[in-house]
Amino acid sequence: MRDFFPLLMCLAVVCSLTASAPAAPFPDEDGAAIKRATVQASPSIVRIETIGGLDVVDGELAGTGPTTGVIVSEDGYILTSAFNFAANPSSILVTLPESDQRRAAEVIARDHLKQLTLLKVDATGLTPATAAPLEDIRIGQWALALGRTYDASLPNVSLGLVSALGRVSGKAIQTDAKVSPANYGGPLIDLDGRVLGVLVPLSPQGKGVTDGVNWYDSGIGFAIPLVEIQSRLEQLKNGEDLHPGLMGVSFNATPAFMTEPVIQEVRPGSPAADAMLQKGDRITALNGTEISSVAGMQQVLGRLYAGDTLEMTVSRNEESVNASLTLAAELQTFHFGWAGLLPRMTSDDEADEESTGVELRYIFPDSPAEAAELTTNDTITAVDGEAVQNTQDLRQLLEMKQPKETAELTVVRNGESRKVSVTLGDVPQEIPGEIPQPLLTAGGAGIETGEIDLQVPEQKQQYKLYVPDDYRAGDSYGCLVWLPTVGGTVPADQYGEWKRLCRSRGFVLLMPQPTELRPWSPDDTTGILASLEDATTRYQLDEQRTCIITGGQDPSYAWRFAFEHREMFDGLISYSVPRQFDPPYSEPGKRFLLKLELPADFKDELVPQIQERLNTEGFPAVVSKRKEESTADDWDALGRWLELLGSL
Repeated sequence: MRDFFPLLMCLAVVCSLTASAPAAPFPDEDGAAIKRATVQASPSIVRIETIGGLDVVDGELAGTGPTTGVIVSEDGYILTSAFNFAANPSSILVTLPESDQRRAAEVIARDHLKQLTLLKVDATGLTPATAAPLEDIRIGQWALALGRTYDASLPNVSLGLVSALGRVSGKAIQTDAKVSPANYGGPLIDLDGRVLGVLVPLSPQGKGVTDGVNWYDSGIGFAIPLVEIQSRLEQLKNGEDLHPGLMGVSFNATPAFMTEPVIQEVRPGSPAADAMLQKGDRITALNGTEISSVAGMQQVLGRLYAGDTLEMTVSRNEESVNASLTLAAELQTFHFGWAGLLPRMTSDDEADEESTGVELRYIFPDSPAEAAELTTNDTITAVDGEAVQNTQDLRQLLEMKQPKETAELTVVRNGESRKVSVTLGDVPQEIPGEIPQPLLTAGGAGIETGEIDLQVPEQKQQYKLYVPDDYRAGDSYGCLVWLPTVGGTVPADQYGEWKRLCRSRGFVLLMPQPTELRPWSPDDTTGILASLEDATTRYQLDEQRTCIITGGQDPSYAWRFAFEHREMFDGLISYSVPRQFDPPYSEPGKRFLLKLELPADFKDELVPQIQERLNTEGFPAVVSKRKEESTADDWDALGRWLELLGSL
């Protein structure tokens, strides 16, 4: 894969210690213990080279340098990181230890949960790695990250500590030894030469084979315990791909460590549905482990595969209920139901502190809401008997429902309350012909508006913000985040139109500024999120109407960033498509809309295919080809699409 500057040559040692981990005594001043451990493990480490494949993977340039693998059986089976094959190479060659001979290898199976790949070469008499028992792996012990990238005869070595266990939802050992493409697929060993785990790039957020690469050289690296992999080795040898185990339940979209494990939605046809789990059940135990938060639940589920059995206990109506289910590899796609209504953009100044409910400012023609005879100025105070205080409450309840499901609304009209039953339909795949502009009040005194240069407090991240002059504190303005492939400035010929849409449809325009002129990458994620958080704090933005705008030669990063943070973003406007992209699972409560305006030379036959694929995966999309020059009508249509972000 990627050829990195040889920071660690042969037995050169790099020490990076974490203050939080209690350090063991240093392993000999002359490094004898390190040499002995490396020599002990070396016969089980192979050099892997790939030929052919993609030039770009997930927006990053794919390299062609050697990578590393670990022998796990004497008859030629080798474990390595799936990252090493992200470019889908046409050929794989393996150089065996203590040999200059390269042998062809084939992919036997993949572990999609732990991002591992099992290879096979035609060889016998190899030396399989010795796995360290889990009980012998301790926080604070010395560990060596080995690779065979720079020299086929001698491993490259990085020294560090085991800094944490059970990381990334329970899957991984964490180390502060330098972990990078120079040793992905290689072993993390102890000073006895035993393999603690296989080094892989992992991320707590993303689940792709390249996620976690941005943590290179950050003092955070991960290894999958080898002893746990060995328990699944026969399945992999038989050519069985392993997949993450899925239950089919959803929880509140708040930080996992703060969220009680109370089920908000049970996916139809899922293992959870088959086990008769219900909305409102509180999970108290999984496989004998007491559960107090969603994060604790993820620690148990994060290491389980499809086909594994999960024994669980839930609290229901103050009674304890036991359930057993078999985890699935896939779930039925969740499609979001749509009533066809727009809540009023009410400011805090206008809202009555004692009032409850959501007032409607528009009913879409030919929508389920119109069929149910809802009208403008109706106020929804409850859904299926659950009280609605504000738009967020209403959205949370309706976004848990699919098309053809019914929502019983409690509606107040002219002071009288009544029940209205609405059978939900599909989110529109075409832009509505007419949506009235929201009634926005005049700006308030003392609020900075216009074009503003800002910096996130106590950070270097800078961003530009356009705030319409009539913005008033508390008004429900959405946020458009400009995130092209390169740079942070809106082209001059578009800037005026984007500002006009912001003024007419109630948005601000946020433009994160890169620290240098290069494509946006995972290294920038923290700064972009900090910019949005800072702007939301300063201007009380509507978190339910936040959309990313992107384009350029390959918008892979912006797409992945948006999809991975759907709890923060509601839509994506893109003027190009990634070369390769697999949509994630559509999740209840995380509706995400797309507006794609593809280049004029884009193949006509691919346009409907892209739209059908996204809609099939549960992501409502409007796809069209861009004109050479956009008209005022085109921009107005884009403004109407933006209104769909706030529709329910």
